[in-house]
Amino acid sequence: FWQASASLNFRFGNRDKDKDGVLDKDDLCPEIPGLPEFQGCPDTDGDGVPDKDDNCPEVAGPVENNGCPWPDTDKDGVLDKDDACVDVAGPAENNGCPWPDTDNDGVLDKDDKCPNVPGLPEYKGCPKPQEAYAVEATGALKGIFFNFNKASIRPESNTKLDQAAEVIKSSNGGTFLVVGHTDVKGNANYNLKLSRERAASVVAALEARGVNPSQLKSKGVGSAEATVPASASNEERMKDRKVVVEAISGSAWEA
Repeated sequence: FWQASASLNFRFGNRDKDKDGVLDKDDLCPEIPGLPEFQGCPDTDGDGVPDKDDNCPEVAGPVENNGCPWPDTDKDGVLDKDDACVDVAGPAENNGCPWPDTDNDGVLDKDDKCPNVPGLPEYKGCPKPQEAYAVEATGALKGIFFNFNKASIRPESNTKLDQAAEVIKSSNGGTFLVVGHTDVKGNANYNLKLSRERAASVVAALEARGVNPSQLKSKGVGSAEATVPASASNEERMKDRKVVVEAISGSAWEA
């Protein structure tokens, strides 16, 4: 009787019902094949969390989330646990939140030099500078024609004046100085007087086209800034006969 009892106890003590190599007496999951490192319990998804402790036994996930994958609700590639804006897609470098655009100008604040004022991409989110309007207006007035030795503007220049006026009117109240230039040929005092009168004529023509008078001033510099010698041809000296628009403000405007 003792021998039979001892034999029976030995046989049952070494039993491994699920054939997983873990004896039933040590197996926490004796009916299901498992792994020795989990005391005979399985880890179906191979995530290191045994099925018995795994809230997502068929989908791999970290131990710290009970075997479930971390969700990414907004599908932005930033897991909810690291995402400061779980319901709105955004880049990882901004903690999963979209970059703001405070002034709604299409330039993100991170790239916007004027984040609180609507602007343009070509000016890094800042409004178009007055200098840019001045360059455009000068370009529009390039080649403007005056009657010979007079300040009166020839009719073929009307289109140029129209274009320059539209540029200045679009400048949101910018203030500009219209500067008249002549070439070096002739009397310097006469050239200075003529340049002043021509600049004033351009201002009058722009105001007649709807430019606010408070936006414009004029001056002439004669041949002071001419670069082409008097001995050059008339065509070459045309480079110095011009009207230039400059953006000015503050004390320069008040002077």
